[in-house]
Amino acid sequence: MSVKVLTSLLATLGVASAHTIMQAISVNDKSYPQGAGIYMPADNHFIDDVNSDSLACNGAPVTGFASSSEVIPVKAGDTVTGAWKHDLTATGADEYTDNIAIDSPHKGPVMAYMKKVSDAAESPSNAPGDGWFKVAEEGLNGETWGVDTLIDAGGLQSVKIPTCVEDGDYLLRFEIIALHNASLPSSAQFYMECAQLSVSGGASTSPETYSIPGIYSANDPGLFIDIYNSEGQPYPDGGYTIPGPDVFTCDDAAASGEKTTISAETGTTMAPSTASSVVVSPIITDDSDSTGTTKISPPQPTPPADETSSPASSESPTTAASGATEVSTVTSTAAATTVKPTRRPRPTRHPRPTRTHGEKPVHPTTFRTMMHPQPSPVGGEEPGCDVEYV
Repeated sequence: MSVKVLTSLLATLGVASAHTIMQAISVNDKSYPQGAGIYMPADNHFIDDVNSDSLACNGAPVTGFASSSEVIPVKAGDTVTGAWKHDLTATGADEYTDNIAIDSPHKGPVMAYMKKVSDAAESPSNAPGDGWFKVAEEGLNGETWGVDTLIDAGGLQSVKIPTCVEDGDYLLRFEIIALHNASLPSSAQFYMECAQLSVSGGASTSPETYSIPGIYSANDPGLFIDIYNSEGQPYPDGGYTIPGPDVFTCDDAAASGEKTTISAETGTTMAPSTASSVVVSPIITDDSDSTGTTKISPPQPTPPADETSSPASSESPTTAASGATEVSTVTSTAAATTVKPTRRPRPTRHPRPTRTHGEKPVHPTTFRTMMHPQPSPVGGEEPGCDVEYV
């Protein structure tokens, strides 16, 4: 057996229950309780059907969902941080995973999308369909996957709300795609949850939007791929292409040359601003208080740009002295009304192979109750448990 095949097999066998849930958010320095403003499951399983409505904000076959009527207020330009943990009671590594967020063999990209909706509290019924635009992504940089960066940050994924979008309710979709089994047809694993936000202080830009489901094809080169090279390492010889549309940034809007109307709520003129980016904070608090609130330390603030210097079009991932990692930060000027960024050319797609999906079992996760592991899985199945909401 080759090193490449053996490595792929070990990754498949060793991560049966090492999945994840985005389960709490913070806005700048304010943290919210576990499940607040999130359509959140108790089951940490994944979606693997790119044509399912569940791809938007999660759903069947994942189980144990609890809706939230709360809509979190944010300002355009705020940083919203989502906390990923491998189950609802996770405090660190255990028998299922080697860290608090998601088991490290789950290599793949980390992304975020937004969708403007009439009422964010209606999630997930208003999630499927058109209206989505990508605001952040991190794929493979050298030998560092987006998932590696997330794990290094203790499961915290931070996304800056674009300064130029319209005011109103939005869904902010946090997403991880695990590719350890993606050499098999339709075997990329999608993990996603949506935060319910109300954005104010924005402008009047309407980004080009896309449909979920619809942004991905099972045969996309970033989804149907053997990530293991000839030495058995998870770094594909031909590189990696992040699936989905390009990231929307406010400098795309400025490049169109159209005037942006600033929201009357701000009452000020917008200075050159930082467009959406993935910012991962290394400061994590894993303990919960007596109310079940998951505490998230806020991401480190990005120092303001020198007003006398010209804004850079992009920056390489850098590590500050504090240890915070910032990816794909883009500075921009005023926004435009409609933006249609150039999309990456896609290779010729092949017919999607037929695959029969088995029933997805429930994972051993509960609200504010300790996990009771079941015996080791037999025949590739994952352990189940009862879900109890306390």
